[in-house]
Amino acid sequence: MTTKEVKAHLKAARSSIDAKKYEEAIEKCQMIFAIDANNYQAHVFAGLAALQLGKEEEAKQYYRSAISISPTEQLAWKGLANLYNKHVDQKDLSDAIVTYCKLVMFSEGDNSRQAELLKKITAIVSSLAGACDQATIDACKSVVESSKTEHVVLETWQVLVGMLKDCRTLTNDWEKLLVSGCDEILASGHLANKELLATYHVVYINHIERKFMDCGELSAIEEVKRHLLRCCDNMRTEFPSHPLPHVVTVKLLLGQCCAEYPMQASSELLAAVEALRMVEGDSHLVALVDALNLAMQLKDLHKAKERVITNDCSGYVVKATIYFKLHDTTNTIASCHEGLKLLDTCAASMRDGVFRSLKLLILSAYLENEDYKNSTDVVTQLSALHPTDPWVLSFSVKFYTLVRDYDNAAKAHQQLANTVDRNDDVLLLTSSGLLHQSLKEYDRAIKCFEQALENGPSSVEGHLNLARCLWESPAGDKKRSHNLFLKAAKLDLYNSDTLRAIGDCYRPTNINNAKKCYQKALHLNPTNAKAAISLGDCYVSDGNEDAAVELYTRVTTECSVVSAKEAWLRLGLYYNNKTQYSDAIKSFLKCIHADLHNIHCWECLAEAYFNRGSYSNSLKAFTKALELDPDSLYCQYRSAFIKHKLSNFAAAIAEYTAVLEGDKNYFAALKGRGESFLSLARLSLKDNFDGRAVDYVCKALKDLTRAARLRSRFVGVWKLIGDSCVCLNPITSLTSVVVPSVLVGEAGKEEEIKIDKAVLLNIGTRAYKRAVELEPESACLWYDVGTSYLYAMQVDPTKASSFLQEAALSCLKKAVSLDPTSYVYWNALGVAAAYPGIEKFSLAQHAFIKSIRALQDNAMAWANLGVLYLRKDQIELAYKAFCNAQSADPSYVISWIGQALVAETMGRVEKMDLFSHSTELAYTSEGSMGFAYWVCHTLTNLQPKMLLLKSGCGLNDAASKLLLLARDCMQKYTVRHASDTSAFNYLGLLYENEGLHHSAKEAFKRSLQLLETSRANNHQLNIARENYARLLCYTGDYVEAIMMYEQTEEAMEMLFSCCGLGLAWNLSSNSQKSLQVYTQAVKLCDNDNTLKSSVLVAIAMIHYAAGEKNKCKTCLFSAFQTPPPSMHCLAALAVFSCLTDDWSLFTATLTEMLKTIEWQADESAAAYSMEYISLVLQCISVHVAKKGHPTAKKFCTEIDNICGKLKHDDFKLYNPVEATGLVKQGKNFTHLQKMYHSHPGNLWSILMLAQTVASELKHRFVPLLKIYGELADPPGNMLHSPFFSC
Repeated sequence: MTTKEVKAHLKAARSSIDAKKYEEAIEKCQMIFAIDANNYQAHVFAGLAALQLGKEEEAKQYYRSAISISPTEQLAWKGLANLYNKHVDQKDLSDAIVTYCKLVMFSEGDNSRQAELLKKITAIVSSLAGACDQATIDACKSVVESSKTEHVVLETWQVLVGMLKDCRTLTNDWEKLLVSGCDEILASGHLANKELLATYHVVYINHIERKFMDCGELSAIEEVKRHLLRCCDNMRTEFPSHPLPHVVTVKLLLGQCCAEYPMQASSELLAAVEALRMVEGDSHLVALVDALNLAMQLKDLHKAKERVITNDCSGYVVKATIYFKLHDTTNTIASCHEGLKLLDTCAASMRDGVFRSLKLLILSAYLENEDYKNSTDVVTQLSALHPTDPWVLSFSVKFYTLVRDYDNAAKAHQQLANTVDRNDDVLLLTSSGLLHQSLKEYDRAIKCFEQALENGPSSVEGHLNLARCLWESPAGDKKRSHNLFLKAAKLDLYNSDTLRAIGDCYRPTNINNAKKCYQKALHLNPTNAKAAISLGDCYVSDGNEDAAVELYTRVTTECSVVSAKEAWLRLGLYYNNKTQYSDAIKSFLKCIHADLHNIHCWECLAEAYFNRGSYSNSLKAFTKALELDPDSLYCQYRSAFIKHKLSNFAAAIAEYTAVLEGDKNYFAALKGRGESFLSLARLSLKDNFDGRAVDYVCKALKDLTRAARLRSRFVGVWKLIGDSCVCLNPITSLTSVVVPSVLVGEAGKEEEIKIDKAVLLNIGTRAYKRAVELEPESACLWYDVGTSYLYAMQVDPTKASSFLQEAALSCLKKAVSLDPTSYVYWNALGVAAAYPGIEKFSLAQHAFIKSIRALQDNAMAWANLGVLYLRKDQIELAYKAFCNAQSADPSYVISWIGQALVAETMGRVEKMDLFSHSTELAYTSEGSMGFAYWVCHTLTNLQPKMLLLKSGCGLNDAASKLLLLARDCMQKYTVRHASDTSAFNYLGLLYENEGLHHSAKEAFKRSLQLLETSRANNHQLNIARENYARLLCYTGDYVEAIMMYEQTEEAMEMLFSCCGLGLAWNLSSNSQKSLQVYTQAVKLCDNDNTLKSSVLVAIAMIHYAAGEKNKCKTCLFSAFQTPPPSMHCLAALAVFSCLTDDWSLFTATLTEMLKTIEWQADESAAAYSMEYISLVLQCISVHVAKKGHPTAKKFCTEIDNICGKLKHDDFKLYNPVEATGLVKQGKNFTHLQKMYHSHPGNLWSILMLAQTVASELKHRFVPLLKIYGELADPPGNMLHSPFFSC
């Protein structure tokens, strides 16, 4: 199809349209589209036809296709405009505006046409409801840029502003376009519609204000601010009654005030508010500025507080400022935090300043509350954000001086000095004064505060700083300080702290005026904890403690923990004084919660814990206080004292020493260390470390003497000196103690001097008497004096004067008269009355009964009453008294000793068990001596037939434990009683029975020396020499043993002395002397055939050793014929028959030995005989095996069978048949050695080992001869004199 055909179709389509054949026209156009799809004219005709057919959507499509083919052609635009003239859907509003704007540009020069189109555009814009799009804006903008007609441009701007002002979201370009439009419209001055002009002013100012709020660039903020103020001025000029420019101006100026610290109401702000008041009246903004103005003038702040309406950040800043002026710190902090939440409502350029102002207000409130913990965070935050801000630096100096961080305070002050320009700057001078004041440089501080006050004469803080410094300075003018406080109170009528300070000024001279000031301060600020505490202190001074406590309690309830710290402290002290220690502890813990670094609170808490008895917690609290102040001598002293209380005396002494290193004359530490040394001495005495106890007492006396010199009228020191002196009374062997010479009255000579026990006790008595002089009504001290007299009488009872007796009795009577309810004093009086030399038994009985009535479960008094009855031979009463003592306190050792004495007196068998139990409970001299006596008595009175059992196979476990316990008791006893001869004798016997012969020898030697020194009677000397000589034989000192026996008077008249001497001569290889002595011993055995038989065996053994076998056999037969023959005799005869190969005799002897077992009724004796037979048979089997007898194996088998019938495990240690084989192999000695080391306590293993290395029979039986020495009579019975305890 050619161009002619297209033109023909176009002509036909045009004709169809003219003929109103619109369908046909559309068909013609479709034919054209098939040929040329981009034919502009065909699209226009199709759109027109579709529009006439009412097909608007198809028409739009045809027109838009035509516009896209040729945007500059008008036909399609006009066709689309005609479509929109008929009907515009909501979705097509923006497209309609674009279409009309195009036609406006096409109609340049046709003013009426353009006016008509702009009118249509304006109508459509009113229907947009803020729904703008970029195409619409761009279309309008194109009109403005392309049109040369002024009124068209102006009207187009109005259209643009109309669209953009209602737009919900504006881009930066749109906002700039809106501002430009408003600017052009307002600058033209051709807008006659005043209402519309005001609208454009409002839109313009609002958007400039928004720009100002969001502008954060410091370089642009001032320009935006000036522009905004200029716009407000322009609108005020044209519309004086419109509130917007006034409101915006006030908000801007108020924001500037809020961003500054301290906040001030500028003259521009006040003028703007007055203008706003004329337009709007008392709006909330006007009320807010009025409230701020009142706050700055410190007038009618309560009214100002009520006028504040807080709906933005500025409102909260003003509200916080008013609260701070009212010194309502709680609400100040709360308002500041609310303001910080709304910080985004401030202009971006002012947020940093407002944030700083709010934080400084919070910091001021925290510092006024002394809440340094929270203040630390604020100071750190502000210092990081504003490191060079003068106000931040000034507050930093103030904070660091309050928390005593002087290094950081000095650093902040130096930064402030580098920041401010003038040396007379008030902030710099104030900071300098605070720093000097904290360092106690009061003169320099006063000078700085005076200069600061000259530069700011109306400054309340300046007056207060100078007044406080003058009041705190020791040389300060207190009257001037008072006047300055009064002036500060006039300048700030709402400052309750100023009134409190005035009350402090009145308090020393006029407590009533002081109370009025405190009450007025509380009226202004009911939460002023300091004023309430000071008023409470005044109530305490007036004796009205209940009112004070009520006031303190109210403070702790209404105020914060930090503010109420002092109230909690005073409540704690009150509860502590009222012995309500748990409540006191809770109060002190609240103080510590408020201030963890307050050493005084920790000290008070520690004291409360101590008073309650919680010593461990108290020690921890004092330790914490020491961490805060390592140089605190008081805390060190109290820590040492608590450690003493906890019985950690060594640690206490170390602490006391540290205190004395800081102050060598610290009286309490000297006294405490002396007391700790005394406690260690008592513990050492309890554990029988007497030497150590003496050393501790010497150290205690040295410290206590120094303490007495420092405070000679302190009773406790003199009592401790007395206690230290009498502490060593249990050590009877005490010979010398080193004490300060001043105690002896020789201060001019050496510092220390050695004294004996009598002098030491005399010093103790004098110390107690000195204490009584200082406190004559103290029953305890009279008791101490009386007991010290009793101790003095014990040193040498033979020399106890009547003066001492009467003095002891009188002092104890005085103690009882002063305190008749004390069971201790009555008991001591009873002891004194029953004491030898006084012996007022009726009084003693009365006193003991009174003591029991004073305390029913009084074991001590019951025991002493039992001793008294025992002395009076009232055995039954004594028994009952001791039983009551045991019931009262089963662990009281004296009651058990008393029962043992009763059993001893009555001859009861349980006496030794009772003494044993007493020694297990605790060491006592009486119990130890009694127990040792009965153990030794039991050992030395065993029957001869039991000796081998005892020495050979050992005692049973229970008996061995008793032996060890007795020996330990006597070891302790002899240390403390070094001059007791009986004790050393018992100790020697116990050592001997344990086989400790050298120790036994030394003990017997010491006993003998003491007897010789004391010139004892001959009987005691003879016993001691006999025991000593016997042990000399054991240790191989035969010559010395013979000499000792010969020194014994009538030694040849005593059987066992003869036996011992005979053994000593025999062991020293003098058989003739030995035979002579044993012959004499036979003569002394007339009444005891068993002993006579044993002595004859010993003589036979000597003959055999000398090779005189016939004499040996004769003696053995003589011993055998002495009815009844001893087991020693039968054993020796069996051995002799074996050695002489007389097997008939051997068989007969063995038969006799077995018969002996059968008729023995005593089980222990029968066991002894069986063991003895086993021993003999074992020895003989070894001998037979060594001789190689032809019937040896058979013989050994028979012996083994016999031994197997004897029920004793140790009898089977050595197998005779095995021994025979070992002898043949030459290994018998090795086997016996192993047996000896595995069973060292078995006697027959020792014998068999000995016979393998000896060639003579006598060596095998030497131990048998030694046994006889133990049969010596024991030394004289211990005289158990009755004893008392007090």
